[in-house]
Amino acid sequence: MSYILSSKEFLDAYYAYEEGQKCGAANSYDDFDDEYFDGSEFDLIKNIPQSLTELEYLQFYMEHKGVSSEDYDIFLKTFKGKTVSSLKRKLSFGTKLSLDVDLVLGQDDSVLFVVSYSDDDISFHSQRYLYTDDRTAQHDSFQITRHEDCSSKYAYLGSLFTRNLIELYDEIGIDQITIPNPIDVGTRLWLAMGFVLQEDDWQSVRKNFVEVFRKSSMKEKKKESLISQFLSKGPRVVNALARSKTKEADIFFRELSNLQDTNKNAYDPNLLGQGYVANLKCPIQRKKFDRYFKDRNLEPPKYQSADRKGNLSQKRKRRVFAA
Repeated sequence: MSYILSSKEFLDAYYAYEEGQKCGAANSYDDFDDEYFDGSEFDLIKNIPQSLTELEYLQFYMEHKGVSSEDYDIFLKTFKGKTVSSLKRKLSFGTKLSLDVDLVLGQDDSVLFVVSYSDDDISFHSQRYLYTDDRTAQHDSFQITRHEDCSSKYAYLGSLFTRNLIELYDEIGIDQITIPNPIDVGTRLWLAMGFVLQEDDWQSVRKNFVEVFRKSSMKEKKKESLISQFLSKGPRVVNALARSKTKEADIFFRELSNLQDTNKNAYDPNLLGQGYVANLKCPIQRKKFDRYFKDRNLEPPKYQSADRKGNLSQKRKRRVFAA
């Protein structure tokens, strides 16, 4: 990893540059010096051409910071020409929060994508690795801390952010999301959303799940029925239980969380497998996402790729009728 681009640092300088362009005088930048940036950024905007787009400004800005053209190319390749401010708008949609976006650009076609926010009510931190060659996003961490007497305006913030992130992934060509170490309360939420255990892990992982059932406080008849389902079906049986609102589901995931807490190594691959996966191009997975977000009164993600396929289908129908 070679360079960190802070959205706040960059956008403050860019907005000052735009204001200076509107004023139309070189010395007008003096009004913005202390408010937006230090002397280095002030020198930068005095010496670049007029009327640059945000992406053009970003290139000048990164060159000013000593960033190689290869890193700038990684940014363009990863985000398909999107601007920094458009990334913030996309991820903040519906939250009324000014999320900070930090990008660590790498030399291996990867980007560490960090999104954060903090105020007196809440702190929010999300860390993702984007691999453009593999068309994969790896969810490394996701933490939301609500402080005492937190306003209800933050209800479903994590779900809303994830919905916005899925839309962004679809737009920039990410096909698969992986969660390497889903633990604690996040386990049930990711499963309910449709993230599925990897098939290669299922044989060993379900033994742990069956053991959780056996040690649980469920009634014997219900316990044996669920054990039978887990032994006879594939990984998605766990997803169905995660979405269930039954008492048995609550007991299972509470006991599973306790098992994670008492395990000496909470990231033990033998406990929950190597991670959970969601294929964004899979129609079944998209339906799982839609159901999850609708249950939380949130609009499901809009997929550009689906729209393109739909348009292509309509064109083919018109050609058939025309013939």
